[in-house]
Amino acid sequence: MGRIDGVLMLGESPWDVAAAQVIIEEAGGQLTDFKGDRTVYQGQTVATNGLLQTVLLDVVKGCR
Repeated sequence: MGRIDGVLMLGESPWDVAAAQVIIEEAGGQLTDFKGDRTVYQGQTVATNGLLQTVLLDVVKGCR
């Protein structure tokens, strides 16, 4: 519905975000780990509308 532009998640399991990755990317968004790698296996997730991905990755840069 376009009500959320970005989400940061910590400690999730791959099965918590794997399906969301497909949906987000099909809608034009991005889902990566805190390093910017397109993976669901790190337990650190940045999911955005695609426009804010770089901004949120800069915010969490020191949190790795």
